[in-house]
Amino acid sequence: FSTMDEASKPYGFNSDTHPYLVLEMLLFYSIPRIDTKPVAKRLIEKFKTLNGVFSANVEKLCEVEGIGMSSAIQIKLIGDILSI
Repeated sequence: FSTMDEASKPYGFNSDTHPYLVLEMLLFYSIPRIDTKPVAKRLIEKFKTLNGVFSANVEKLCEVEGIGMSSAIQIKLIGDILSI
């Protein structure tokens, strides 16, 4: 939890923020009671970039260990919002 406190100190991110930290923060709210850092890193490993993660389809997102349907839908919705 202290990692999340530090990552979100100014309550936002900038261009220097590592992509997995953005995903870790997002997943922190959708996957309770687990360390989301490994899941976030697996997403970046599979999809290479934040854009790759946010543009992936729900089925592909669910292939990542630790990502269930709810988290996959949340990620996909954010990707859809970003593309508006």
